[in-house]
Amino acid sequence: MIVSVRVSYAWNAEDLSHDHETPDPSVPVVVRFILQGSHVFSGRPEFKLLEIPIPFKEPGMGKALCDFIQSPERRYPLVVFNGDSTELVREANKLSRELTGKCLVAIIASNTELAEEIRIYLHADYRIPFGQYRVFFPFNERRNPPVRHRWYDIHSDEYPDQRQGVVNGLLRNHSLIESGAVESVDEVRRLVAREELMKLKVESPDQQKQLSEFLDEHARVATERDNYKQESAAYANEIDRLEGEVGRLEWLCKGYQSRLDAAGDGTAVDVSKLMPSLPINLEQVAEAASRLFPKLVITERALDAARDYSECKSVGEAWEMLRHMNDALHRLKFDEAQKELERAFKNETGYELAMSEGRNTKRDNKLMNLRILRVGDREYDITPHLKHMNNEPKLVRIYFAFDEEGKKIVVGHIGKHIPNATTKTM
Repeated sequence: MIVSVRVSYAWNAEDLSHDHETPDPSVPVVVRFILQGSHVFSGRPEFKLLEIPIPFKEPGMGKALCDFIQSPERRYPLVVFNGDSTELVREANKLSRELTGKCLVAIIASNTELAEEIRIYLHADYRIPFGQYRVFFPFNERRNPPVRHRWYDIHSDEYPDQRQGVVNGLLRNHSLIESGAVESVDEVRRLVAREELMKLKVESPDQQKQLSEFLDEHARVATERDNYKQESAAYANEIDRLEGEVGRLEWLCKGYQSRLDAAGDGTAVDVSKLMPSLPINLEQVAEAASRLFPKLVITERALDAARDYSECKSVGEAWEMLRHMNDALHRLKFDEAQKELERAFKNETGYELAMSEGRNTKRDNKLMNLRILRVGDREYDITPHLKHMNNEPKLVRIYFAFDEEGKKIVVGHIGKHIPNATTKTM
């Protein structure tokens, strides 16, 4: 049985007040009732809809999850949490409850072997930073850019505002279109008329042929109609995503404005002049970071390295890495004095921090000299570095040093690998 649910509301016709606020969407009780008592699915029988998250705990389950994420037959959004900390599990359960019947929520356990399996089978563009979750809309073969599938950090300051947008957007805008679904009285009438035509006893073979052709054409048009409905739902999702992105960027601009105002002498700073447009290449990322991240010192050498890596395809990730350096890394080093800095940074941000180089690199004086940064009359060892991906053009490396006196992070290189023993051999 195909069940179609449409939720709507109507104003009180006799309400004369001026305040008509649009109510937040919610899942009807009847939907929860159906899910509790039946095997409910969308697209394929194994694509069940549940009221609780699905856990992926053991090695061997990673490939199944990756296939599920990338399946063109999945018709509902899939919300995947990467990590099973208490906070993440609590949020996964809340979202699963609020989105019952419209989405499915999955939780990836903190398991090294499982993580490696997912890394192998899931395309890099669709990976989920550790400690965050990602909303995967149904995959469409004709238009499926990675930016459609947004990820969220529940620990970020802006998440409370983002969260309401996620719930409202998924409940309001994404329609689950099933093939053959009857959604209106007019469709019932058309099906009745088609049934009557099929019962007709025609007088000649020619008439039978014409009738068969008509029925085949009718079925083809119905299939096209269902396909257009799915495409319409996808465009509605895209509009919602773009609106959400605009809201997120506006929030970030306000946040930068507030930070700059607080750090200044009371004179308001116009963020639009500091960041007139979003960075589109690595050089612009480095330049924007030098203006907006007060705890970082972006050196000329770093700017030159970024300028030389114009083909970089991980611009957004580079910006995120620099932001985490300004916020998380600076706090972990200078405020909390974390002894296991590499592990603490990876757990909080999902990005890998290396405080040293391999043994063969350290034995090579020429390679180690490349990690000496000279700024004025001072020298810094920029062996510590952040890592993202391993192959160009998606690879990014940010090399830096801690300035203990000034309580700053001095960034000496943003771009490709500084040559090491491995790259030298290659």
